[in-house]
Amino acid sequence: QCQDTVTLHLTIKQLTTSITTVTVCPNQLPYTWNGKQYTQAGTYTYITTNAAGCDSVASLVLEIAQVITGNTDNVTVCANSLPYVWNGQNIMQAGTYNATLKNTAGCDSVVTLNLVTTPLATATVSGGNPICAGASTTLAITLTGSAPWTVVYSDGVTNHVINNIAASPYELTVSPTATTTYTLLSVTDAKCSNNAPNSAITITVQTQQSGIRYPNVTTTANTATPLQARNLGSNYTYQWNPPVGLNRTDVIDPVFNYDNSVQYTITLTPDNGCKVIDTVLVIMRDQGQLIRSDIFVPKAWSPNKDGHNDVLRPLCVNIAEIYYFRIFDRWGQLMFETNEIGKGWDGIFNGKAQVQDVYTWTLEARGEDGKHYKRSGNSILMR
Repeated sequence: QCQDTVTLHLTIKQLTTSITTVTVCPNQLPYTWNGKQYTQAGTYTYITTNAAGCDSVASLVLEIAQVITGNTDNVTVCANSLPYVWNGQNIMQAGTYNATLKNTAGCDSVVTLNLVTTPLATATVSGGNPICAGASTTLAITLTGSAPWTVVYSDGVTNHVINNIAASPYELTVSPTATTTYTLLSVTDAKCSNNAPNSAITITVQTQQSGIRYPNVTTTANTATPLQARNLGSNYTYQWNPPVGLNRTDVIDPVFNYDNSVQYTITLTPDNGCKVIDTVLVIMRDQGQLIRSDIFVPKAWSPNKDGHNDVLRPLCVNIAEIYYFRIFDRWGQLMFETNEIGKGWDGIFNGKAQVQDVYTWTLEARGEDGKHYKRSGNSILMR
């Protein structure tokens, strides 16, 4: 009996599997995979037949990235630091602002800015009435903001710094020698600095005459003798002190009648209050006593407005009248002329202070002794 042999070749084909991991942003949902849409994170399986006719299992691992929210920047800036640049935005005022960025997963990320602006400190200067030469006045600097403050101001020549001001207003005492404008340049408080406070005040230093000593007046006891203060203008009032021996003390020309010598001070007060104080000595002489007159001019004077030797004038002893007193520069230019006793030259010509130099003077006068005086000489103007 014959036998047949049959051989079986068995081939086992492999199952195909795959895993795909995908991360998407919430705004990319639903996510479509193999014809299906998915809206939630998870692992999903899809079974199909591969080319060999076997099952093919594909898995999807779907991850959903989270949008980052709630990151908040709280920022405080001074008002003059605007615009504030934040995430590409130029922000011009205080408020709450949002910005949408991309996170590391490529999803939108929302961040928030709370911007607060601090007002700038301000400074205003006030007060300071017109003053007389040599006097002081007080300015008030009113401040806003938070202590302590630092203020920088200028007097037109120098910048000055006031540190650690604890309270407002701040009182600043100034003593300008000429009319001066005080300007606030900056103010800094505990938080911010303001370089433009825009406040200034001008202090006027009023012109003031220098006091002089009049020629002595010689008289006899109990003889009515007219006295005469210098006439500086109708806007001046007069006050003589002490009142002894005078018929009035509030006039320019009181009458003296007394039996002793007296030295008087005459206070001349103009409308602006800048007082001038002159002096005169009334000398008592015996009946029949001879009167001796004389007149001379100092060799130098220094017109620096310190109240001492500021003018060049004749010094008179019992001089009844000055016909003229003239001053010339070295080229013969007439710089000053007067016929008033006690009046002199302050070194100013045509509104300009003259240079240090030698000046020539000439005068003619009449003494109470009846003598005629005609003299000339040189004096040095010292600066």
